[in-house]
Amino acid sequence: RPPGFVPPTTTIRVRVTVDDLVGPPEDRNDWTTIAIACDGVFALPERLTAGAAEDVEAHPFSYKAVLLGEELGRGELRAAAEVPPPAPEAPAAEAPAEGADGDGEEQEEAPAPEETEEEWREKQERFSVFVGFGKGEPLVRYRGSEFLFGLRNMLNYTGGVFLHFSPEEKASTDPKKPIPAEAAALARHFAGRAWVDLRPLIRVGTRSLQSR
Repeated sequence: RPPGFVPPTTTIRVRVTVDDLVGPPEDRNDWTTIAIACDGVFALPERLTAGAAEDVEAHPFSYKAVLLGEELGRGELRAAAEVPPPAPEAPAAEAPAEGADGDGEEQEEAPAPEETEEEWREKQERFSVFVGFGKGEPLVRYRGSEFLFGLRNMLNYTGGVFLHFSPEEKASTDPKKPIPAEAAALARHFAGRAWVDLRPLIRVGTRSLQSR
């Protein structure tokens, strides 16, 4: 073989045909698959991530998230997607001219515009450490008639579900970096949940949604 030879990719396709039903009989006319993906958990409390920006591997927690009864995979702290740009230098103040605006009185600076929630979210997602789950691929699961019955009831009566999020202590792999004594208390303190609005699924023909 010549140097640098790369063998062609081999693809094997298998098709299975059976005479009987595949799956529980009660799901024959009422089944589906669901795909759940989580881009990450952002804007983490400073007490939880203190010093983590310099070494995310030494972070003393892993994370667990559960949505619709499914764990989203092992959550780990990850470095920020981008390095924040340096802050612009403030322009030098100019001395007011004599006699301008009443005998050289200083002009009041206009207040800086307030940061919108959308701008704050974008900065957190770009420039802060965050928790990511697995390889970032959707979690796909088969679901039958019992699940669909519960889903319809949920949409009709509550319109959403909670995503449950909890830190979990990791065992230290470096004797020079032991787990902080307050790690267990921090894990309990920062466990929480976030409401996920699923009401858009009520609309006929809606097959997917995104929520922040």
